[in-house]
Amino acid sequence: MHNQSRSIMAKRLAEQGIVDQKVKSCMMEAARKYNCSVTELKSLVEYPEDIDW
Repeated sequence: MHNQSRSIMAKRLAEQGIVDQKVKSCMMEAARKYNCSVTELKSLVEYPEDIDW
C-alpha cells in the first residue's frame, strides 16, 4: 500500500471516530435528559415495513 493510500485511510478512520464520539455523546445527553439508559432511547426515524434491495 502506498503512503498516500495509508494516509487517506488513516484520515477516514479518524473522521469516523469523531462521528462515533459525537453520536455517543448526543445519545448519552439524551439519556440524561429523559432519565433513561441509552439502550432505552428510540429513534424517531420511521422505516418502511418492506425494503426493496
